[in-house]
Amino acid sequence: MLVYHLKNNKIIKQQELNDNQIPPESTADNPLIYLFADEPISADVISIITKSSKKAITSELSIHNPRFESHDNLDLICAKVINFSKNSTPSDVVHIFLQKESLIIACSNISGIEEIFQKINTENTVNLNFGRILWTFFEQLIAQNNSYIESFENRVNQLDEDVLLKKQRANFITDLMKIRKQLMYLKRFYQQLSDIFSFIDENDNEFFDDKTIKLFKILDNKADRLYSNVISLSDYISQIREAYQSDIDINLNKTMNLCTIIASIFMPLTLITGWYGMNLKMPEYAMPYAYPVVVTLSVLIVIGCIIYFKKRKWFM
Repeated sequence: MLVYHLKNNKIIKQQELNDNQIPPESTADNPLIYLFADEPISADVISIITKSSKKAITSELSIHNPRFESHDNLDLICAKVINFSKNSTPSDVVHIFLQKESLIIACSNISGIEEIFQKINTENTVNLNFGRILWTFFEQLIAQNNSYIESFENRVNQLDEDVLLKKQRANFITDLMKIRKQLMYLKRFYQQLSDIFSFIDENDNEFFDDKTIKLFKILDNKADRLYSNVISLSDYISQIREAYQSDIDINLNKTMNLCTIIASIFMPLTLITGWYGMNLKMPEYAMPYAYPVVVTLSVLIVIGCIIYFKKRKWFM
C-alpha cells in the first residue's frame, strides 16, 4: 500500500506500507490518499481507514460492476478501465472509496494511477482536492477515446468498401462480429460512466465543490457524445451486415438462375433421349436421315432456348 498526502496543491508520496502495518490516520490538516495494488486487496485495512465494517467492504470489493453508491460519509465508485493501446475490451477494475478527509484507490495495476498523480503535479492545479483528482482520473480514462473510435470508423469504412467493391473476404463476417462485440463493450462502458457522473452531480455527501461539479458535467456530456458515436457505429455495422447478406443472396439467386437455365435447355433433350431410349420399334428407324434430323432438331432446340432466354434477359 502506498500513502500520499496533499500539500501545497501537490500529491506527495509519504510512505509505503505492508499489510501488517497500520496505516496513518487522515485528518483535515493532513488529507491522505491510500493506493492499494495487492491482489487480493486487503479489506481489513480499508475498513480501518473508512471506519466501516469489514463485511461491507469485502462485499463491495467482490462486486466488479461499474457503479456509484453514496453512504453516510462515504462514496463508493467502481469503474472499469479499457486498455486502448492493446485494443482490448474493459478488463481492469478500479474501486474508489471517497471520504471528506481521505481517498482510497484500489486496483490491480497502479502504474496508471501514479502517472495521473505525476500529471496533476506538473499542471500546478490551484485548490487541489480529492474531487479534482477523481475528475483527472476519469478525464484520462476517456482521453484517448476519440482516436480509438476513429480507428473503429476506419475499419468499418474498409468493410463497407469491400461490400461495395464486392471483394471476397473469407474472414469478413468474423471481422464484422469482432468489431460489433468491441462496440458493445464500449457502449456499456460509456453508459456506465455516464451513470457514475450523474450520481456525482447529485453530490449527496457534498464531497465535491461547485467547480468540480461543473467539470464533471462537461465530462458527462463528453461521455454522452462518445456513447452516441458508438451507437451510430453499431447501426452502421448492422447496415453493412444487411448489405453483405443482400449481396450473398443476389449471388445465390444468380447461381440458381443459371442452374434453372441449364436445366431448361437440357429438359427437351432429356425428353428426346428418353423417347428413343425405349425398347420399341419406331417407324423413323427405317428412315435413312432420321439420325441427322434428330441431331439437328436437338441443336435447334438448344439454340432456340438460348435466344429466348437472352431476349427475356435471363442471362446476366
